[in-house]
Amino acid sequence: MSEWEIPVSALSCAGCGKGFSAGEGHYSFLYEEPKGFRRLDYCQTCRAGAKEPFFSFWKTTRAEEEKKPLVADDVLLNFFLRLVETEEKKDFLYVLALALERRRVLKRIGQGKEILELELAKDKRRFQISMPQLGEEAISTLTEEVGRLLEGSLTESEGSL
Repeated sequence: MSEWEIPVSALSCAGCGKGFSAGEGHYSFLYEEPKGFRRLDYCQTCRAGAKEPFFSFWKTTRAEEEKKPLVADDVLLNFFLRLVETEEKKDFLYVLALALERRRVLKRIGQGKEILELELAKDKRRFQISMPQLGEEAISTLTEEVGRLLEGSLTESEGSL
């Protein structure tokens, strides 16, 4: 463990109290105290008012907030598992499997010319998914369907599923 423990950035300016928005630059000042370091963050306007002496300072940026998917992984996984059991909509199943692989719910363990082998990360169940030969129009349609599913606007009552 390091002897240098630096507190995380504050969400607002120590001078005026204005909150920092995602992507906004601000200045962090470290002050040495008997029990470690104290960090104070200042906006561009208030940084001139930072008290001296300080140990160190730097310009930083508030991180962008992580975008959460509109549909939870477990909802997509349940839909995937139902499609695997029915063996219907193989083209859609393939695209959904790729989406789950991208979200790291499924892990690719092998691939042949016609079969994609995947493993469920949490319990190691294995699946073999047919790799369809899709034309541009089919790819476009499937992409729209998966997009609507991920937005939460696609229901089973719609004709395509």
